[in-house]
Amino acid sequence: MIKEKLNKKKTNLNFILKSSFIILLTFVLIVIFYELYNSYILKKKFSSLVNKFSQNYEYTLKELQINSLKNIEFSQIEKYFIEYYGKSIFLIPIQEISKMLNQNKWIDKVTIESNYKDIITISITESIPIGIFYNNGNYLLFSKNGEIIDFANHKIKSYSKLIKFKGKNSLYNANLLLESMPLIFKKEIAEAIFINNRRWDVKLKNGIKLKLSENKMSESFENYYKIIKSIPEKDFQEIELIDLRILKKGILKFKDSKND
Repeated sequence: MIKEKLNKKKTNLNFILKSSFIILLTFVLIVIFYELYNSYILKKKFSSLVNKFSQNYEYTLKELQINSLKNIEFSQIEKYFIEYYGKSIFLIPIQEISKMLNQNKWIDKVTIESNYKDIITISITESIPIGIFYNNGNYLLFSKNGEIIDFANHKIKSYSKLIKFKGKNSLYNANLLLESMPLIFKKEIAEAIFINNRRWDVKLKNGIKLKLSENKMSESFENYYKIIKSIPEKDFQEIELIDLRILKKGILKFKDSKND
C-alpha cells in the first residue's frame, strides 16, 4: 500500500516537472519571437530614417567605379549593387557583397570602399590562369593553387600560350613542374603528361617529346639545352624523343627509327 502511494506521488511529480518544462519552453520561445519581431521592426524603422536622411542630403549611391578587368564584365559586378542605386550609401551591405564576389573563381581578391557620399569603389585582383587542365574532353583553366577557374575559351589568343596538362593528379602537381622549368622554356611546351603519378613527359611545340627525371626536373631541362646545342639543326629536326631520366645523359630516338 505504501509502495503504491509512493509510485503515485512519483508519477505526479514527473507530470508536474514535464508540464513545467513545456510551459517554460513555450514562454522562452514566445519571448525570443517577440524580441526578434521587435528587432526587425526597429531595424526597419532605423533603415527608413537613414534612407530619408540620405535622400534629403543626397547621400545616395550614384556611381560604381571598378578597376580595369580582363576576364570579368562590369555587369557581373554591378548586379550586386543595382538595387541600391538611389538609396542610402550607408545601408549598402558591403561585407555581404564582398563575400558573394569572392565566390567568383575569377576573383582572387576584392576590396570595396565607400566615399560615404555617392560613390562605391571596387578594386579587384583577378585570378591568373597558369595552365589548362584536360579532363574528360573539357579544357579547364586553373590557378597556381590548383583551383579550376573556368572553361578555356580557345578564341582567346593568350590561352593558346598556356600549357595543357594531362594525366591523373596532373592538376595538383602542375605548379611544381612550372616552377622547375626555365621561364623561356614555358613558351616551347605544348603539353605536359603526368606519368604513373610520379613523373612528367613533355611535348614541345616543335614535335619533340621529353621524358623528364622524376625528382630532378630542373636538371633535365638544363640537360636538354646542352644536348640540342651539340646537335646540327638538320639532325635536330629528325629527333622524335629525348629520354632525360638519367641525369647528365640523354637517349635520343629519331623519327622512323626502330630503336627505342
